[in-house]
Amino acid sequence: MKLLHFLAISMSTLLVSCRVEEVTSLDFFYDTVNRDAYTVVKYFTTWCSHCKGLAPVFEQLSEKFENSSANVTFLEVNCELFASSICRRLPGYPMVEVIKPLKESEQIDAEPEVPVKRSWWSRIISSIQNRAFNAQWDMDLSRVAEFKGSRDLPILTNFVEKVIENTEQEKNIEYILSDRRCSDEECLTLRKYLSQVDDSKKEIRKLEKTLEIDENKYPETTKLKIALLRALENTRQTEDRDEL
Repeated sequence: MKLLHFLAISMSTLLVSCRVEEVTSLDFFYDTVNRDAYTVVKYFTTWCSHCKGLAPVFEQLSEKFENSSANVTFLEVNCELFASSICRRLPGYPMVEVIKPLKESEQIDAEPEVPVKRSWWSRIISSIQNRAFNAQWDMDLSRVAEFKGSRDLPILTNFVEKVIENTEQEKNIEYILSDRRCSDEECLTLRKYLSQVDDSKKEIRKLEKTLEIDENKYPETTKLKIALLRALENTRQTEDRDEL
């Protein structure tokens, strides 16, 4: 019975730890973060006591998002192995970041470069550089949301949820304000609503008062309308400045 109990505990631990994937190469790390998904990354070292304390909390965090509607991957990076590459920009350990998905426009493959005649020496230098650094080993740091705060499970969970919520709202706003065809009723309704608004600033004030009076009445729709109007107002201001 003791053996069965030990095996059950071991299997349970194995299943939990499998939710957090260990980074074993630069290719694996950048292939994972440079796609249409959220990646939560823990950077650590084996000698750091705070890193050891964060380890079980980070595994519990990964469990929280196991059945999430958003596509979320959890990685851990041993910065003793990747100190001069992935971890080079980090000020200390441990650190947790959420790396946001690539936008559709960023996922489009670039057109192949037109071959240019080069000297034999420049071809040798280029060959050495390409072996030393892969062009795919890069990431736009504007996609990175750094966690700052107490490393408690509820606080970490709230941080990841907020990053996902805000990013998804930004994607919705960008889509609704674009020229792309609406794929659902909500998009059509909101575009029609925006076309009927004459004064964005006045409408924003009215919606904000509505939230103050009864924040439980369609709060998400109202907040989305406010965000859309602000984005629209910012776009108009930018266009006006460009015309001057």
